[in-house]
Amino acid sequence: MEENNVEIKLYSISAAAKSMCISRDALRNLINDGKIGYIQILKNKKIPHQELLRFQKENTIVSKSMHTTKALLTTTEINNFFNTSKGSCKSLKGETLLQNIIRKDENGNSKTKR
Repeated sequence: MEENNVEIKLYSISAAAKSMCISRDALRNLINDGKIGYIQILKNKKIPHQELLRFQKENTIVSKSMHTTKALLTTTEINNFFNTSKGSCKSLKGETLLQNIIRKDENGNSKTKR
C-alpha cells in the first residue's frame, strides 16, 4: 500500500478564528451550525486548513457594482432653460440670488433664511 505524505495543517479554535479575523465565539457558532467542520482530538476541536479554505471559497460574495449616474436634467431640459426668453427665464445674477437669500425684518435689519 502506498503511503500518502500529505501533511494536514490543523488550527486551534483561537488560531482559526484569528486567521479568519472573527471572534472565537463566532467561529464556535459556525461550527455548531455545521458550516465549518472540525476534527475532535481528545477534548479539543481542531480545524483543518482545507476546511477554512472551503468555507471561505463557498462564502465569498462577488458582486458587480451596478451604480449608474443619472443626470438631474435631460439635455432637452437644459437647452430649454438656457434658450427661453429672458423675461420668462429666472435670473442667475448674484444680486438677485443674494436678495432671495436675505430677508429684512420689520425694522429693516437683514435676516438670513434658515
